[in-house]
Parts: sequence; C-alpha cells; structure tokens
Amino acid sequence: MNSPQSQPANPMLRSGSESDRLLESLADVTATGLPLSDGLRAVAAELDDRRLAGQLQRVALQIDAGQSLERVLQSAGPGLPRYLIGLINASAAAGDLSGALLELVDHQRSIRELWRYTWSAIAYPLILLVVALLLFVGLELFIIAPIIEIFEDFGMELPDVTKTLAWIQRQGLWWIAGVGVPVAILLIVYRLVAGPARWRRALTSVPLFGVLWQWSGTAELTRLLGVLTAQGIPAPQALRLAADGVRDANFRNVSLALAEQVEQGRSLADCVAADIRLPGSLAPIVGWGERSGELADACRTAAEMFEGRMQLRSELLRSVVPPLVFIAIATLGLVTVFGVYAPMISMIQWLS
Repeated sequence: MNSPQSQPANPMLRSGSESDRLLESLADVTATGLPLSDGLRAVAAELDDRRLAGQLQRVALQIDAGQSLERVLQSAGPGLPRYLIGLINASAAAGDLSGALLELVDHQRSIRELWRYTWSAIAYPLILLVVALLLFVGLELFIIAPIIEIFEDFGMELPDVTKTLAWIQRQGLWWIAGVGVPVAILLIVYRLVAGPARWRRALTSVPLFGVLWQWSGTAELTRLLGVLTAQGIPAPQALRLAADGVRDANFRNVSLALAEQVEQGRSLADCVAADIRLPGSLAPIVGWGERSGELADACRTAAEMFEGRMQLRSELLRSVVPPLVFIAIATLGLVTVFGVYAPMISMIQWLS
C-alpha cells in the first residue's frame, strides 16, 4: 500500500482556471444529453492545453471503437485527474455527472474568489508598508545620519527619540539584517527540504492568516468527498480520489492517510478526530453523517461551514489590517519628523 507521501499530484489540477474550464465544459455537455464521446470532443476543441485536449480526443475515439468506459478511463494515464475518472465511472449509472461537476466548479470558484478577495484587501496596505520601511531606511542612511552628526558636533544633548533614530542607523539596521537574512535563508531551506506538504502545514500556524489555509484545504477536501460519496463511491476510494483533486499538498496527505486508516476498519469520524491537521469541529459533523448514513450531506455541510469561516476571517482581515498598517506608517512618520526637528528647534533656540 502506498504511503501518503508517495502519491503525486496531478499536474493539470495545479492550473485552477484550466481545471475549472474542463469541469464546467464537461458539466455543460453532459447536461445537454450528448453522447459522452461527442461531449469530450466538444470539450477538447475549447481547451488551451493541447496535451489534455489530445488525451480527451483519444478517450473519445476509444469509446467510439466500442471499448468500455471503465477500461478507457483506466488507460487514460496521467492526462485526466483520477477523481474526475472516478466521478465519470460512478455517475455513468447514476446519471448525475453534470450536477456533480457543476458543484465542484462552483466550490473551486468560490474558494478562489475568497482568496482573491482577501489578498486584494491587504495587498495595497502591505505594499505601502514595505515602501514606507524602504523610505525610512533611506532617510536613516542618507539624511538623518548626517543631521544627527551635526547635532553631536555641537555637543547637544539629544532627546531620546533622536537617540533611538541614531541607534537604528548605526546598529539597529545591522541587527535587523543579521537576524532577518538568516531567518529568510532558513525558511527557504526548510521549504526546499521539507517539501510542499510540510510547508503548507507550517503556514497554518501563521497568526491571523494560518487558519485560512487550514479552512480552505478542509473545505476543498470535504466538498470533493461529499461529491464523490454522493455518487456511491465507498469512503476509502473517495478519499484516495479526493486526494488527487485537493490543491493543498498538506491536505492531499491528510486524505490519503484517512483512506488508509478507514481501510483498516476505523470509522472516518475517529480518524478525523485523531488527525491534528484537521479542525476539531469537523469530527462531530462527519460522525453524524456516518451514523445517519448521510456522509455526503455531512461533508457538504462541513464544506459550507468552513467556506463561511473563510468569508468571516476575510472580512476581519479587510477591517483590521489596513487601519493597523496605516497607523504604523503614520507613527513611523511622526517619530521620524519629531526625532529630526526636536533637536533642530533646540539648536536654533541655543544659537539665538
């Protein structure tokens, strides 16, 4: 049995727009009632990815040649995501492929919109903060330092705020560089050595922002699991297929680990409760779904709950981060102006 780290991600899924386009196109053609081979050709004609389009064309030709759908999809290779293959197989009899694909498209779009909404709110103030810090460093090195030297040549007693500016220019910047550069190097080395899964797990511990990654991965995993189990796919198989559809490498490993434990006879709720990478509030929902026989609905409920939490946290960040950044910039500017002009005023008074 493969370990959770041994399953590679499907490269096609890393392109969100291309994945959404494939899912939406397949949903559209299946909703029209077209034969699957004709629908696949129609989808292939609209795809920008020529490799994936060629794969869909070959699948359509094999279906027309009389091969069974299951055999064709099993031989499709890495060109099609495994969870999509599982959906098509499971939905061939149930006849609800269009609804399942549309649900996945809506979910993936909503998650991306939440991230775009969050980053658009905090990107501008953070850029301003970086520019303000660079400007402050430039002032310290090329303007404030010569002025402080003039004050010191006059033998003036400098106020504390001006002494602080002098310390930043002479020692503080070097301390910051001496600490910041090694930390940055360590983070880069950790990212390269630990791999994407551990890196994404580490991101979940970042204050204020970390839970967004955890909730996003949990929402994507539970949504996929809900869609797959709704088509009658057993939980262990659905978890393995869902691992191919989750973009977060950390939750890809979580899904594979859960699949192995469920295959060993443990209940999914117990496995979820024991996994510290998952939110604690997920286990009761999954437990209710298993007891009532409504696991698909429980997973969809959990996905909606975590999407809602992401929405609330995004609103919080939009409300809190910009004012805090602007206050920090204003404080930095006032301290700089006061630190320069306070001794200057004293010197003018002394000279007069």
